[in-house]
Amino acid sequence: MRTDIKLTDEEIEAAFSALGYGVTIDDVVLTRETLDNFATAVAGYASHGRVESRKAGGHPALVVERAQARKGQPRNDLVVIDFGAVRAAIH
Repeated sequence: MRTDIKLTDEEIEAAFSALGYGVTIDDVVLTRETLDNFATAVAGYASHGRVESRKAGGHPALVVERAQARKGQPRNDLVVIDFGAVRAAIH
């Protein structure tokens, strides 16, 4: 999947940085799930804060604050950036 994103690791990291999340490429998970898939899944989470559609370096993104998929798990922001055929996510 990594070859389906025509950006360098540094450019992917910069897209997350543009949203205020300092990560390395090792923190990023690649997926073919769409932003809509993530938004639908979040509706079934145990808890979450604000859900926002944003832009990250010109790419569509979804930011879910304090997402908690299941009760008892830690709450972390979920950030998904759409790079075309592949999405990159952190949680």
